[in-house]
Amino acid sequence: MRAADAHAPGLGLSRRDFLTGPCGVAAALLAINALTGCRAYKVERGAVKDAELAKATVAGEEFILDAQTHHVDARPGVVWTRNSPIYAALFDQLNAAQACGRSGRYACLSREAYAEEIFSKSDTQVAVLSGVPGGIGKSPLDNDEIAATRQEVNQTLGAGRVLASGLVVPNLGMGELDAMADLVERLKVVGFTAYTAYAPHGTGFWLDDPGVGLPFLEQARKLKVTRIFCPKGLPWPHFDPAHASPRDVGSAARIFPDMQFIVYHAGYETSVAEGPYDPFGSPGTADAGVNRLIKSLEESGIWPDQNVYAELGGTWRLLMNRPLEAAHVVGKLLKHLGENRVLWGTDSVFDGTPTPQIQAFRAFQIPVELQEKHGYPALTPALKAKILGLNAAALFGVDPRALPRTRAR
Repeated sequence: MRAADAHAPGLGLSRRDFLTGPCGVAAALLAINALTGCRAYKVERGAVKDAELAKATVAGEEFILDAQTHHVDARPGVVWTRNSPIYAALFDQLNAAQACGRSGRYACLSREAYAEEIFSKSDTQVAVLSGVPGGIGKSPLDNDEIAATRQEVNQTLGAGRVLASGLVVPNLGMGELDAMADLVERLKVVGFTAYTAYAPHGTGFWLDDPGVGLPFLEQARKLKVTRIFCPKGLPWPHFDPAHASPRDVGSAARIFPDMQFIVYHAGYETSVAEGPYDPFGSPGTADAGVNRLIKSLEESGIWPDQNVYAELGGTWRLLMNRPLEAAHVVGKLLKHLGENRVLWGTDSVFDGTPTPQIQAFRAFQIPVELQEKHGYPALTPALKAKILGLNAAALFGVDPRALPRTRAR
């Protein structure tokens, strides 16, 4: 049993009540399994008696903006597969785990799969496309491919469906900061993505590092690009895990109050059993997992609804089959960052089609007991709509009414 699972008895919640009771966490999980093939949830027999009601729970008309999506350059013989053997092996594994019905190396992670899985097979209407760091000839998705994908998808489906984030590797050198101006002019980026844990010279960097991070942020400000996408948590195997910590986010946000920091993965760690943020009652938990982000913000005087956003890509998928931990993560992010500062993301297509994640979130609720004990808000339809897309629409200047209301086939 994971440590967080043990919290339920202390709340007066039996497993049966937690899954099927009035908290509503699992009211539609059988329907999710049936509709999507996802087997993440286990629900006791008879928990969902009304299939139509369950289907209605996982359906929705929300505007959905996915703030973290990816694919790889899957053209045959593409050079990065030879120059980056660690990436090549990693994406071979990710591709093998998919069931997209496409054949060929990386076919399930390709541009074609990206367009189909995200925009045809899910209710996603807008997606931010971010790259994968590596340098010239080593990146599985570089800025040229981001530009090509945006052009192709937007020409096919309509302007504004794919938003581009420019990939910058500040600790690579080789003129990375000078090249940022070209990204603004050519790619028309909505922000810059920087992986602080990427370690081309053996170590990552911090956003508040005077030698690397601060010059990068100053250059972004000079170019009038104020949105910074920064993955924190869930580092890939060859990254520097120490610099995947979000401990620098609060400091950078304090130094650059006119910039917005979008924290991919929200600092989540797979080795941590997520519970409440309680730095006084449980000080040992304040430097682990998502709590690291909250602590960093509090120490720097960054309070709710300021310039830091937590994004759920990768994190939500991993928490879908641990609803108690999921309730703590979503609840404390809403409480400590603000209801307007939590963004939807899926890490697709690395995590396959986003549909199971969307439907699971529609069905999800934070138990009343956790709301009362920890001050978490209730996940009302209006609040879910904010997380699924309206918060990001406000951040990126997207008008949801201007986009077609297409739904998954």
